Amino acid sequence: MPQFHWPEYLNLSRNIVQNIQTFNNPESVHRCAISRAYYSAFCSARNYARDFQNFKPSGRGRDHTSIVDHFKNIGMFDIAFKLLDLKGWREKSDYQDNSMSNNINKMTADAFKLADYILNKIATLIH
Repeated sequence: MPQFHWPEYLNLSRNIVQNIQTFNNPESVHRCAISRAYYSAFCSARNYARDFQNFKPSGRGRDHTSIVDHFKNIGMFDIAFKLLDLKGWREKSDYQDNSMSNNINKMTADAFKLADYILNKIATLIH
């Protein structure tokens, strides 16, 4: 059975931000985009580590921390710390009740940059 192509979440994120005017609440669009950008990078990194680096995901929430630890342990600090930043922004986007409208445009743009970096790095390593 074919696997889901996780980078598509980043494409979805960009698409909803480009069409933000069609939504009633721009902040909700940015929060969703940040969350999906994180998951595009996290799942792609997890699957790369599983398929090529003997990483054993648990299928539980601890995988969000253990994948960062995995990349630190093998010296791929760039991926580890970018995932950690993305995870923090995703958690704010998904759980913070207070408005994030003051800096959400920059956070979204930065999330796209970090996710792009991770996805491109993984693609380079695979090919």
